[in-house]
Amino acid sequence: MIEVKSINKNTFLVRDSEDGQTIEVTEAMRKRAWAMHTMLSIRIFETVAILRTIKEERLYLAMHYESFAEYARNINMSRTQAFIYQTIGEKFEKFLPKITAQDQDVQTLNVTFENNNETGEAIEELGISRLYEIARLDASDVAELFESGAVTNENGDRLTLEEIRAMSVRDTEKSLAAYRKKATRRIAILEEQTKTAKSEKKRLEEDVARLKKKNEELRALERKYGAGASTIEGKNRNLNFAMDCVDTCRQYIVKTRLQEDDPIHLHEKCAAVIRKLDQANKEMIQQYPFLLELG
Repeated sequence: MIEVKSINKNTFLVRDSEDGQTIEVTEAMRKRAWAMHTMLSIRIFETVAILRTIKEERLYLAMHYESFAEYARNINMSRTQAFIYQTIGEKFEKFLPKITAQDQDVQTLNVTFENNNETGEAIEELGISRLYEIARLDASDVAELFESGAVTNENGDRLTLEEIRAMSVRDTEKSLAAYRKKATRRIAILEEQTKTAKSEKKRLEEDVARLKKKNEELRALERKYGAGASTIEGKNRNLNFAMDCVDTCRQYIVKTRLQEDDPIHLHEKCAAVIRKLDQANKEMIQQYPFLLELG
């Protein structure tokens, strides 16, 4: 049920169930809505233009329908039919007539069409079913068909507009299926390019994350041990100091002369020292993986 809230005699607020927005419906909007509705025509492009106007301007609300889908159902238009008109409107937009509406009196509007050109009228004669099959082609193929009078498939075969005009709807659908493969191939290429781009993006993001982690580890080391060496002399000095520390550590462990019958807490402490040295070894290999090549 449509929700209506009156503001004054000629204006009310109504909630559009299409997207949940609350829209202000004025007297002018109501007049335009009914004018569009009464002008629904057997002419295909005029009907498409009117339906697009009703949908885009939400004129169905002014006729007390809560959505365009509800309005379409009320005029006995199925969801499939609505989709067909929408598809035709998107691909044949330049052939759609322009709608003009002027006040005729306080109750109605006089709606007229700035008539579509002769090309549009000739195309319209193909009928809605053929137009829909053509509209399912790629936009560039539709343009090629009406600019050059023919469309070319991947094998170089050509199908002319006159040939389509002479075909039955079923033959048109069958014939154009081969030409839609070109669009399908383009879509497949775009999807593959998108997939590759996403994969590359993921790889770059992982590289950035790895570099950030490395940078954080280096900063942590700097905070703990001071800034790293920047010269050959400084690096050599640090390595000599590290070697002395390792030798000193080994000497202290040897001097401890740990025995099997010593207290268990001494065994545990010695084991902790060895584990710490082992952990330091693993961290250095991770920090400098190229050293593994030295054996």
